[in-house]
Amino acid sequence: MMHRLSSSGSHRQCTPCKEQYIVKNNFCDGGELYYLNLSDFPEDTCILLEKNARKIIFSQLEEKYGSLGLARKELKIKGSSLYSWKNGFELKKHGKVNRFIHITSLKKLCYALGLEINSLQNQVQEIKASSRAGIIIKPQLPLQIIPETFAVLAHFLSDGYGGEKGNACYISKSPEAMDNFIVKLKVSFGDVDHSILKKHWRVIVAKIVPKILKKYFQILDFRTGKVVFPEQIFSYPRPFLVELLKAIIIDEGRIGDGGIEILFSPKSCLTEVSRRLCKKLGYQVQNYKKSAIISVKSFDMIKEDMGDFVIPSKQAAFLKHFTLKNRKWYNRHRGHTKAEILKLLRKQDLTIKELGYLLNIGTGNLRDQLIGYNLQGRRIKGLLELGLVEVKRIGWRNGRVFGIKS
Repeated sequence: MMHRLSSSGSHRQCTPCKEQYIVKNNFCDGGELYYLNLSDFPEDTCILLEKNARKIIFSQLEEKYGSLGLARKELKIKGSSLYSWKNGFELKKHGKVNRFIHITSLKKLCYALGLEINSLQNQVQEIKASSRAGIIIKPQLPLQIIPETFAVLAHFLSDGYGGEKGNACYISKSPEAMDNFIVKLKVSFGDVDHSILKKHWRVIVAKIVPKILKKYFQILDFRTGKVVFPEQIFSYPRPFLVELLKAIIIDEGRIGDGGIEILFSPKSCLTEVSRRLCKKLGYQVQNYKKSAIISVKSFDMIKEDMGDFVIPSKQAAFLKHFTLKNRKWYNRHRGHTKAEILKLLRKQDLTIKELGYLLNIGTGNLRDQLIGYNLQGRRIKGLLELGLVEVKRIGWRNGRVFGIKS
């Protein structure tokens, strides 16, 4: 459930929930504030309150019921939970461990004392899911939903796992993409428990994070084929939708001379989501059965909106469009390009993509020069047919590596 902050400072529900605010972030001047109150956190949230808050709550319970023992019976709370909640810890074989209060139990205590649970938001020391899978330390509540939050959501949906069975994590072979995810995570949620498993290309994240995302965005399951994307997301301001689409491109976009191709599993709804985001943002997009390709005609707008695509190879592929666009020549003399290709291949074996960067030529043109093409009924032979070049090996992602014929 989304909320807005009223002018008196009290919290109330609202749909849609937004209000003008003094900008503390750099995403949009005069933007709108979206947030999640503690009262609307997931049902299995566990909370560790600051010492002063515990002292006030439990002294009021003792005053109202006469003792914590009587309060326990009246409120039907099992065991010695009230005592350990009051202390903020319990004793285990290996020593003291923090004792968290389940959010439903905290709501019960607040109700009994006539307190509003949201009045305790600045007294929360740590929060976690009911499992042991990590904490958020001193969260800033109410939790502000910002464009970076949308990026974290997209990364979980694209190349992540929401912890439905096991750890919540983000997976990428790119160190830059993992670093980018951690930055967005911390900006959105604060001091979040996480660990980097470089050998497995993943960032393990406190499970409370995807649970909060699921609650706020009303998505029950992050697994492929089970995501039902909420319609109201498309009504958010432009900076939020830009971050959402950018994160999808970082994880699943293939950038080439023809545009940005976004391709997901047929079971996923994210290809269609990407199409709708492009339309909403005003990008030209070609729709295919299994993919969407954002036209290079929208690259100027995308560059202004998104800036850097984080992964060096993707950013280089994106910027190549502008180097091609700004080069001083359009066509060269016949045979000139073939000569330049041979000159480079005499030094080292290269792929079409690598040749494209070095010569500032589109991959389609280079493919014609290497493989040949038909023109008005005539066959224009490429360097392969001329016997000057050969495929040396198959490289990364089945890319052919060319070299001078032995």
